[in-house]
Amino acid sequence: MNRPRARRRIPSRDIATLCQSSGVNIRITSYDNEPVRKGVIPFVGDLDAHTAPTLQKAVDRTIASAPASSIIIDLTDVPFIDSSGLSVIVAAHSRLTDAGAGVRLVANSPRVTKVLALTGLDAIIPTFPTVEAALAG
Repeated sequence: MNRPRARRRIPSRDIATLCQSSGVNIRITSYDNEPVRKGVIPFVGDLDAHTAPTLQKAVDRTIASAPASSIIIDLTDVPFIDSSGLSVIVAAHSRLTDAGAGVRLVANSPRVTKVLALTGLDAIIPTFPTVEAALAG
């Protein structure tokens, strides 16, 4: 009987070294061990079906730590967003609105802001160009 081989965890610094040596530019960001500061959830990279669960985990963790507080989802470093990412944002908005709080978005990429405008989410969820503006907003 064949047993599945155990996965070997590769430290992120080794992955970065490997990618740099092959000419690939990559930024590795870990959200699992970072404390959530002031309810701001930064996200880096494409927000699609593959990465939306990462945002969902961060949103769940943030809401669990302060259920009646508003959160800010920072999409500044998101070049692309699809319906999976939008779904996470809408679900967070619904959960927090029911609890008397809300979601604020930070987006300044033309692609992301266009998607938010086309879907009408920018009219429902307050959207700001910077984290500072969202915190003040």
